Amino acid sequence: MSSDIDLLFLQAVRNENLSKAKELLENGADINACDSTGKTALIIASGEDYLSIVEFLLTKGANVNTAEKEIGGTSLVAAVINYNLSIMKLLIEHKADVNIATFDNFTPLMYASQKNFIEGVNILIKNGADVNILNKYGETALMKAVFGESYEVVKILLDNGADIDIQSTEHGLTALMIAADNGYHDIVKLLLEYGANKDLVSLGLRTASDYARLKGEKEIEKLLKGPKKAPIKVEIKKKENLTKVQIKDATKKLIDAAWVNNIDDAIEALENGAEINPKKVDFPPVVVAASQGYEEMLEFLISQGADVNQTDSIGISGLAKACGGCYEEIVKILLDHGAIVDNNALIAVSIHKPKEIIKMLEKAKSKQLKPRLKEDKSLDSILFNAVSNGDINKVKIALGEGAFIDAKDNDGATPLFWAAKKGFIDIINLLCEKGADPNVGSTYNWTPIMEPCISGDIEVVKLLVKYGADINAKTCENATPLIFASAEGQIEIVKLLLSLNAKVDVVMKDNNEGMTALLFASKNGHNEIVGLLEDALSK
Repeated sequence: MSSDIDLLFLQAVRNENLSKAKELLENGADINACDSTGKTALIIASGEDYLSIVEFLLTKGANVNTAEKEIGGTSLVAAVINYNLSIMKLLIEHKADVNIATFDNFTPLMYASQKNFIEGVNILIKNGADVNILNKYGETALMKAVFGESYEVVKILLDNGADIDIQSTEHGLTALMIAADNGYHDIVKLLLEYGANKDLVSLGLRTASDYARLKGEKEIEKLLKGPKKAPIKVEIKKKENLTKVQIKDATKKLIDAAWVNNIDDAIEALENGAEINPKKVDFPPVVVAASQGYEEMLEFLISQGADVNQTDSIGISGLAKACGGCYEEIVKILLDHGAIVDNNALIAVSIHKPKEIIKMLEKAKSKQLKPRLKEDKSLDSILFNAVSNGDINKVKIALGEGAFIDAKDNDGATPLFWAAKKGFIDIINLLCEKGADPNVGSTYNWTPIMEPCISGDIEVVKLLVKYGADINAKTCENATPLIFASAEGQIEIVKLLLSLNAKVDVVMKDNNEGMTALLFASKNGHNEIVGLLEDALSK
């Protein structure tokens, strides 16, 4: 514990009063005394650009490698953070450890790299800084340089042996993925020139190209994908007299080939009798290719007769999956070959809202004029039409005549789903009073409460909750009402859901792997919601 004279000594240093500091030191102050945060005089002076005081303290034997208590930073870390090259040189001359790290294992080089402190990076490397040390999150100085958009530092680190393809332990990110995700075109180009592996995948199973695509960085996506290849044209000669077992095996191999984007294996499978449009499989080849963004594979399958409107085992088409993954070129290919725009495709773009894809869908939808309801004149269809038009009297008539209250349209949505989406309070009340289930999900497992959470219709949300809507319902991608409201900045709905103890820590999967309500709110700049969610998580 520091004595009174020690505290006066530290205060003198803070005030840049060298003569007073000398006087107190001569009268018994401890040169290595620290304040309540663990900061010594040398750490304080190094972080405040007090060069003359730093020189004095070093000549008097101040401990150069002592770390303070808050982040575990030394005098060298303080000097780096403050961009003070002169103090850095002095500290290093007096044996400052250039690789000593903070509590989270952040090195001086990491701080200098992220801050684009080029001179600092150079002097640290010159004096033995390890360019490949990992911090608590498995990040390197190279990754920190990329985060800081420090092009010159990235180049310096690569020229000095930085491992270009190390993946962080927390998310499995590489420097290339970070650059692509942040839209740093020049750094992406530089990393590729130095041989970065663009095929590595993160823990969320995304490549650098995926990160660029999901952020709408088209130029970076093109850079990572390279020039588009010409469509493969091949005439398949199927073997004759094949057994059902052989055809089934070949079909499985075709699906496997689609998953790994191996066209040679796909050709071989088709030659061995594989069905291009197999029934009763979880994922037909065309759906696989679309969901993974494999343009060349998709075009090949279509050229061999693949039905672009085939769906997976739960009714999701390749178009919907491509929309969810923001695969713009895939969406274009599918629409050009007659893919039908269904509700699942429209729902799939609701998170990332890719403008070009939405335009393509709207244009295709208007051309197709595809009715959402089946073309028969059943009571269920009458009920759907009445709900869609907000005609409560016709809703009553349809129900009175025996229409099924939880009927589903072609996209798996119920009358209550559409009433909630359109905000028809009276019809919602009527349907719920008549026994409509507020938790029936559509094909993507969207429940009625989700749409008003996106649009901000809090009265509809309250009403659905009153009738038993599950506030923690999940879509096929694990999106919850709270995630939707947080992503869209619907703060009053977020407050309502939190007051009802909505789960805050739900993590999404598939196209939004790893995303949470907090991450969406932060990403979209909804800072007040971020605060609410952080408070909820801390309880």
